[in-house]
Amino acid sequence: MFVRTIRVVLFLVVPVMVGCKKPTTVSGTITFEGAEVQQGYVTFFPVGDVSATKGSEIVAGQYKVTGLTPGKKRVHITASSKPHIEGQGPDGKPIVKILPPETAIPPDADGNDQVIVIVPGKQQHDFHLRQPGNLKNQ
Repeated sequence: MFVRTIRVVLFLVVPVMVGCKKPTTVSGTITFEGAEVQQGYVTFFPVGDVSATKGSEIVAGQYKVTGLTPGKKRVHITASSKPHIEGQGPDGKPIVKILPPETAIPPDADGNDQVIVIVPGKQQHDFHLRQPGNLKNQ
């Protein structure tokens, strides 16, 4: 009887526990000082567990991260530089110059590195960053 009870409990409880950690998709908009971050990266770091760190490129203010495990995450956002072709050199090869990000996000920007809770299922999280010391109620 005891073994049968254990089997029933495992049959009912284990799938529920496994389902709680089913990977999910998170997407949204990222702005800095009210303007869309044109190019950058958003990273979701686990807080208090051993799940994988996941991230995605930011393109025209939008991001989408797939395979993210539910739970607490610290979200870090950076803007990135982009290459610009200035022309051709004497050898016919393109001259590439790396331009600074259009939107430079300080590492300590208000709203950066915030901790959020990811729940199972598709969801949207928008991040509106501001210069350090300029966080307003949004």
